[in-house]
Amino acid sequence: MPSRRESLRPRIWQDLTRDEGASTLVRLNVSQHVADLRLIFHATVVVMIIGVVFALLMHAWLDNSSIVSASALVAAIVGTGCGVLVWTYQSGSARLGIVDLFSCEIATICRVVTIVGAASHYAEIYRTPPSRPAVFNSAEQYTPVFDNNSKDLEVLEARTVEPVTEFYTYLKAMRDYLRLLTTIEHPDAQVEQWQAAVRGVVYMLFLTLESGRHSIQRLIEFDPERVQNIITILLSELVAYGFLTKVISPETSDHSRYNAHAARLKLREDVYLRLVPELYWETLDHRGDRDWAKASVMLSAHSRFAG
Repeated sequence: MPSRRESLRPRIWQDLTRDEGASTLVRLNVSQHVADLRLIFHATVVVMIIGVVFALLMHAWLDNSSIVSASALVAAIVGTGCGVLVWTYQSGSARLGIVDLFSCEIATICRVVTIVGAASHYAEIYRTPPSRPAVFNSAEQYTPVFDNNSKDLEVLEARTVEPVTEFYTYLKAMRDYLRLLTTIEHPDAQVEQWQAAVRGVVYMLFLTLESGRHSIQRLIEFDPERVQNIITILLSELVAYGFLTKVISPETSDHSRYNAHAARLKLREDVYLRLVPELYWETLDHRGDRDWAKASVMLSAHSRFAG
């Protein structure tokens, strides 16, 4: 029968790694967000081992010298090294906390957009302008994490900071276009002006969702959670993309024969043709896995885009 100490060790390890890829301990060992801190950690361990071995091998010479005794050198090496190790652990945990905060806020905003069917709604009111002006109240604060922690983005890599910053910038731009809708008093009579404003809203919504998807791909490294959130975003992003490809095309441009917006939208087609089937088959391969349950449930909704 195993002793209490022996049974306690595996239990502690199970508690620390219970969430597998989402566990903080596991992430500190594999996450790209703390790769530099992991290098410092490992280098410190190596230097500590070399330093202690050197002090033990040269203890006689060190004790006879007037520089430092072997015991004092070992204490200094171990003390300094442990201080660095604690700092790297605390810094890594804090950095992962920032990653989790921003990924949670971005994923939640995108999820709300999908739940309320914002992309479909604006596509509908584009075709059938209402008789009354739109109402928009911008007093709410939808981005408390970014508003209060934007400076903390400095600790992340540039390739991660870029899509995150783009997401919040496009989100604010979309809200500005929503304010523009409220200035049109008779949308059903001012159709051209109304449709131009709605196009702007949907375009900013599309760019918000796209940069949100890129942010999730960079921020979240736990595959089931990452795939689930990307599927959620694509359910709205593809609706907005389909709408824009219809209303913004070279044939509908009145300003020049070349429409840069249409050309940029066209470039994204190959990305979706590659990304959607990859997500579909990756989720299908993990059907039955508890961690992939949410992504699997959404597979039926997402499968219509895979074909």
